Amino acid sequence: MRCSPLLLAVAAHALAPPPRAKNLGRRGAVVSEPETTTKGRSYADLTIGVVAEADPLENRVAQTPESLALLVKAGFHAKVASGAGASAGFSDDMYKSIGAQVVSEDEAWASDIVTKIAPPSSQEAAKVGDRTLLSMVQPPQNDALMQQLQDQGSTVFAMDCIPRLLSRGQAFDALSSQANLAGFRAVIEAAHAYGRTMAGSMTAAGKLAPARVLVLGAGVAGLAAIQTAKNMGAVVLGYDVRPVVQEQVESMGGQFLKARSRRPHAIDATRLQE
Repeated sequence: MRCSPLLLAVAAHALAPPPRAKNLGRRGAVVSEPETTTKGRSYADLTIGVVAEADPLENRVAQTPESLALLVKAGFHAKVASGAGASAGFSDDMYKSIGAQVVSEDEAWASDIVTKIAPPSSQEAAKVGDRTLLSMVQPPQNDALMQQLQDQGSTVFAMDCIPRLLSRGQAFDALSSQANLAGFRAVIEAAHAYGRTMAGSMTAAGKLAPARVLVLGAGVAGLAAIQTAKNMGAVVLGYDVRPVVQEQVESMGGQFLKARSRRPHAIDATRLQE
């Protein structure tokens, strides 16, 4: 997962002075408000911390050596908790080679900007204090955590809540890549449980029909699943409550499934739920 563009945007926003406010007078004349000055901090005064994930099943890391190198080049100081990238295949020496410091876990949590994948626990959130955290915070599912961070005065960027429909927000999207992998992994897991070949074959002994795969939902994960199953040789059917995605399903090699409807020009999804 790469957070570098957002981190740069966060720092730039913190350092940039506010624009001059302008009001319209009674006759439409532009009246400028007095300029205000703010004291910012240079990149050289900011430290970005990469902490380890507490969940033993979480193999991702918030910053790869490649993404962290961009921040170091921009002037930030970087501190990486020892072993933070081990599960993702990044050694401490790889982080050292791009100019980051490999430090203890507590030192990484003491950075000005802390980057993490999973939502922090209550004990981890306490280490953030009134500084900045970038993470998959999942606010709707973590009311107590959000209240704690608010009480601490923390500045939090929930990477999972950045709008992806806005063009300026697409560069900060951390969900699409994960959804794409989820769709790919779903087909791999299904093929393993299926126990037979996905592709059809024909030999002198007979014919083996290809597997038929139904993918419900044609979002980012669903389209990735359709493409993966098709590449494995299966006959793929895709369904979504949005008829407009039919073209996307077919572009991935799938057949769009149209459910029977009780009303004209409507899709009845209740039958699939029964």
